[in-house]
Amino acid sequence: MQNMGPLSTWYEVTTGGFEQGFTVARPPVGPGSDLVIELGPATGWTVDGNGSSLVEHSPGSSTSLTYGGLRSTSATGAVLASHLRVVHGTVQIVVQAPAASDYPIVIDPTWATTSTPTATLTNSGGASGDILGYSVALS
Repeated sequence: MQNMGPLSTWYEVTTGGFEQGFTVARPPVGPGSDLVIELGPATGWTVDGNGSSLVEHSPGSSTSLTYGGLRSTSATGAVLASHLRVVHGTVQIVVQAPAASDYPIVIDPTWATTSTPTATLTNSGGASGDILGYSVALS
């Protein structure tokens, strides 16, 4: 976990992908009730699903990586409206946190690949009687 003042980050590998979580310890100072976390440049990324996910497209425009499954909750477990957006070339997570929200607030998106690894086994140049795949290890 990395602590950046009132904001800390944490990571976890799950069956859904690589979870990147944020915990906001206390309300931000200043006007407005939205929490905004800037993630970085949006180059190569687009927002899909009405702000529910961020998608990277590989050459040929097939989707290769998704940043989604965004869920934001207050300390009492209340689900807070949240979405992803791109503003001036920067990806942002926006959480609508009413002034009465209980802190800390947990923001919990997940990185997931949408490509499926494949392997092709061939028996080229093997000796007569060789058994293809008899002693193969994949990792």
